[in-house]
Amino acid sequence: GAENTNFVNVHGIDEEGHYTTAYDLAKITAYGLKNEKFKEKVNYFVFTFYLLLILIFIFVVLAEYVALTSSPVTFISTS
Repeated sequence: GAENTNFVNVHGIDEEGHYTTAYDLAKITAYGLKNEKFKEKVNYFVFTFYLLLILIFIFVVLAEYVALTSSPVTFISTS
């Protein structure tokens, strides 16, 4: 089991006495991945996260392209 973990609440928000280690989290995750419903939720989250990163990247690239190819706006005085 998780020997260096103490959860004092169920939601995971930091609280005094609430701690864990990366090793214990890895053990908890490995156990959770044996459950098909848990695995589906994790895969959906990872897919959604990477899709969001790809969309942000595309937006940044398009914004840079527009900034580089747009001609600056100039105002001509009529006086």
